[in-house]
Amino acid sequence: MIVYGGKGELGSHQSYDDIKILYLYNLTWTTPAISGDQSLKDRFGHCACILDGQMMVFGGLSKGNPVESRADILELSINETPTKINLLINLTGINEVKKQIQKASLEGASTKYQESQKLKEKTKLEQIIKESTSQKEALTQESKVQQG
Repeated sequence: MIVYGGKGELGSHQSYDDIKILYLYNLTWTTPAISGDQSLKDRFGHCACILDGQMMVFGGLSKGNPVESRADILELSINETPTKINLLINLTGINEVKKQIQKASLEGASTKYQESQKLKEKTKLEQIIKESTSQKEALTQESKVQQG
């Protein structure tokens, strides 16, 4: 279990910015190796989820005040040894998050454009086939009239 941040004693506005891991199989706590952008905010009352090897952290409070609207992304990678699993965390700053969102948006737009182009091509081919079939039928009908 990965724990990011937290709050001090009840009634306190003390909040933390550290990251801890609880190994559930033996109930021991460790502090993971951290690299990258070190500007994580201390926070509590936030939400987090893990998706595709990234832990995304949203919202919460820092020293009793709402955290500015931003999401922090922690890149998770596991380094296993025979006796221990180490979690390495690379902190991704907000600029990298924006770049990833823009990249995903561009990839999505590109995919939609390609799909629309394929649909246009398919429609054109269907129209050509329909016209060819009509022309063939007309020629067949004309041929029958000339023979008859």
